[in-house]
Amino acid sequence: MENQDTNTTNAAARDMATFLGYEEVPLTRPIGDKKTVKVKCLPVRMFAEYAALIEDEPALVEMFTGLASEEVDALAVDDFVAILRKGHGLNFVPFSDWLK
Repeated sequence: MENQDTNTTNAAARDMATFLGYEEVPLTRPIGDKKTVKVKCLPVRMFAEYAALIEDEPALVEMFTGLASEEVDALAVDDFVAILRKGHGLNFVPFSDWLK
């Protein structure tokens, strides 16, 4: 039963992120005055770039958030990983569907 509740919650969060176009990720160490970052749901026109950058994780974090490269370099490792996971979580399924 708990697994079903978790899946429902995750689906609702994904639906809200799709509606808003992003999901916020809290930072454990602020970057400038930012305590959270918006991780974007990529539009279809950016899927080719997503594919090209799939192994360039810093560039993906830049694309997902709009942060400058210096800001990405200043992220705590845990924040970097959380942003990367959230970005893939929001974008990988639509991207995979686009590939079909």
